[in-house]
Amino acid sequence: MSIQLASHSATRYLQPLREGGSLPAVVDTEAGMFVTKFRGAGQGVKALVAELLAALLARALDLPVPETVLIDVSPIFGRTERDPEIQDLLRASHGTNLGMRYQDGAFNFDPFAAGALIDPELAADIVWFDAFLPKPDSTACNPNILIWQRRPWLIDHGAAIYAHHA
Repeated sequence: MSIQLASHSATRYLQPLREGGSLPAVVDTEAGMFVTKFRGAGQGVKALVAELLAALLARALDLPVPETVLIDVSPIFGRTERDPEIQDLLRASHGTNLGMRYQDGAFNFDPFAAGALIDPELAADIVWFDAFLPKPDSTACNPNILIWQRRPWLIDHGAAIYAHHA
């Protein structure tokens, strides 16, 4: 099985996503918007490797994950950003980073609001997937699932396969 990942160049820094410690951001490219996780973030490159491996495994298992791509950040990218913390992050992230297709209008899964959108078989597959990786940050309170277009999407696999972070 051959794996080909699309590669896109970041053209515009649109919006930081301040949930979690990795400071991902919505970034524009020639192919549209992607949530980009940066190599210069506190978790480092190993979190991007875990994110990529988990997304590829999920896709191979027919679990719903956003399109995953490589995002190139040039040395001039983000120079007009005013926030010094974000400028530092972008300076430390020149080169290849990881992006997932931005899902405009998506919201965090809540079993009371969207529980009927995940059938029991898919729920069981997700639990097994999280246990297999392992993925310790997926909990009942934070399942790392978005709902977009009335479908669930698995996200945020940076803490997966945590043994390799050591």
